Amino acid sequence: MRKLFTILFILLITNTFAQQKFALVSKNCLFTSHLLTQLRTPGISVRDIFDRTGAVVSQASNRQQIPAIYSQYFGNAYLGSPPVANTPEQPAPTPAANIPVQHSPSPSNDRESVAAIYIIRNETINVTQLRTEVMRIEKSQGRSLNQQERLQVLNIMVNGRLALQAAERDGITVSDNEVNQEINRIKQQFAQSIGRQPTDAEVTYLIREGTGLDMSEYRNQVRQQLTIHKYLMHKKGSSINNIRTPTNQEILNTYNQTKSQFKRPDTVRASVIHVPYGTDTASKNRARETANRLAREIGSSSSKFDEVALRGQVPNSGYQAGDSGYFPKNMDANIVGQEFINIAFSLRQGEVSRVIEGRLGFQIIKITEIYPQKNLGLDDIFQLGTRITVRDYISQSILNERQIAALKTATEELEAELRAGGRTFQINDRNLNW
Repeated sequence: MRKLFTILFILLITNTFAQQKFALVSKNCLFTSHLLTQLRTPGISVRDIFDRTGAVVSQASNRQQIPAIYSQYFGNAYLGSPPVANTPEQPAPTPAANIPVQHSPSPSNDRESVAAIYIIRNETINVTQLRTEVMRIEKSQGRSLNQQERLQVLNIMVNGRLALQAAERDGITVSDNEVNQEINRIKQQFAQSIGRQPTDAEVTYLIREGTGLDMSEYRNQVRQQLTIHKYLMHKKGSSINNIRTPTNQEILNTYNQTKSQFKRPDTVRASVIHVPYGTDTASKNRARETANRLAREIGSSSSKFDEVALRGQVPNSGYQAGDSGYFPKNMDANIVGQEFINIAFSLRQGEVSRVIEGRLGFQIIKITEIYPQKNLGLDDIFQLGTRITVRDYISQSILNERQIAALKTATEELEAELRAGGRTFQINDRNLNW
């Protein structure tokens, strides 16, 4: 079972596509499309959402888009409901020996206490609160939870209350400014994924899609997460922060074991003029006429392409233009279309294409850089368009693994301290039998 306050909040920086300014890669860009898919997955943490998104993006782009993940520790950050076991047919684990459980008949009303927490005050979780959380999980997973799974949900709720009371006891608070900073950080993550600043409405939509919470409820959740993070660092910060950086020999050993993974395929960088169209035939015909007109104006002239592209960056120009980043030859054709890939790799540097019809519009491209296939060494650039080398990537990967291990140990220790042999809480199992 996941610990309530065992979560890495991810600062994820995407490079390829992050600079794009046109509709071809906004809502429908590779990272954003997979992010939206993972946001709808019930019962997974924020870290898991970005980890899964990064893995899918890496695979779909043949490792040409590999998000660099930098971790900072926060409290529980599950989008929607915390997870429960997904395999009820397996024997369920028995409650830990130090969990005090009172066996009682089923509750006569939903306001009865199902758990009590007492560090600085008596606080209860009633049947209604537990039912609400259980029903959210059941709705998202499309099945009913068994008694042991309900106990897991209740224990997660208990852990959170214990941590928050302990933080209050130790004078740990979170200001409105800190909450605002964290929400702005989340907005920046969205901005990096779509290449522009999201509107408040878009952020609210993504949060509601992922969590089922409105902004006021989400702010309160963020405050609790930050409070638990502060408490964790207050109690265990020295062990979490005292992580040894990888040595050159460790980096070299890892590289030698995985060097086959560090192979860059034939890759090009392109500037793109994109003329979007809607779902109706008339819109598509108008876009085709615009694209053909621009193509006639450009001809085969590289400088004329640049002039037309510059005009496309002016509002209400009728088309968009900009640097589309790097395209590996064997990337997933569903991203930009097989015709786009075929034409891009048939051009020489500086050459301009004919009009290409895509799923979302018509494109004219100019190849600005060409990179042949290469087996990457430790000091080669790992991801084109950045300064991150293979050495940097391996070092950060090893460090991330050590951070996760240190966090796991610290949170397990803190959980045991908060539960204090059952003296700080009590669970009644009567709530589990509805």
